[in-house]
Amino acid sequence: MRSKYNLNVLPTMHADGATQMGFDLALLDHAHETPDTIWLRTYTWSAPTLSLGYFQTWKELPEQLKTPWENVAVVRRPTGGGAIWHDGDLTYAIVVPSNHAWAASARVLYQAIHDAISGLMASDGANLQRRQVEASGVESGQATGSVANSPFLCFDDGDADDLVLRGIKVVGGAQRRRGWATLQHGSIHWERSSHESASHLPGLLDLCPDFAERSPVKWADRFGKRLSEAWELPYKLVQPPAEVVMAAHAWSNRLKELEWLEKR
Repeated sequence: MRSKYNLNVLPTMHADGATQMGFDLALLDHAHETPDTIWLRTYTWSAPTLSLGYFQTWKELPEQLKTPWENVAVVRRPTGGGAIWHDGDLTYAIVVPSNHAWAASARVLYQAIHDAISGLMASDGANLQRRQVEASGVESGQATGSVANSPFLCFDDGDADDLVLRGIKVVGGAQRRRGWATLQHGSIHWERSSHESASHLPGLLDLCPDFAERSPVKWADRFGKRLSEAWELPYKLVQPPAEVVMAAHAWSNRLKELEWLEKR
């Protein structure tokens, strides 16, 4: 039976942090008008950027945490979780309507998306698995709320539904839930950064040097089609709707303001 939902995939976009976050917020808003559509976009960052989780505020960070990042681009995400250093990684955003079964809970959506990604990664030679460490006291869904007692960087943290390779986090996620839809952000840590505060974190290519696709952009080009096959959803490659483009521009200007970065 044909699914009543469609998967609309936007072209991979290369832009600054405020532009990327603005598009995701605009797409989440637009999902109110498309209750039968799952939206997917992938993107890369035009400059290395630190994205803060929604519950992290720049002005309240201890100076010892802020100092290493004072000369880099900083943006605040609409989703929760810890800070992410975007330096050559591949980021995705998926917006799922609230009437879809995956939107029933944070964990259901994490698992649906991460299980699909791990299957795609396996076909390219990387055996990623969900962490599944509830028995050790790490609970799934941390990324949706406060991170007061968590490490500053998301990839230093651990969640039961993270995707790990040889015990090391390679894919993490965070969500923003609204009444009509849920936005899930995810970062695929592609390779180790040279930044002194993030160089201890190996990426996908460091852990799996024989991975079939070296380029995150080329991998992203196949991502949407392969997800549609894994989820058995009709696939459509589309350009951003005009109203999303206009709203994204307004959002990106808002996200560039110091008030948003320091908003509580």
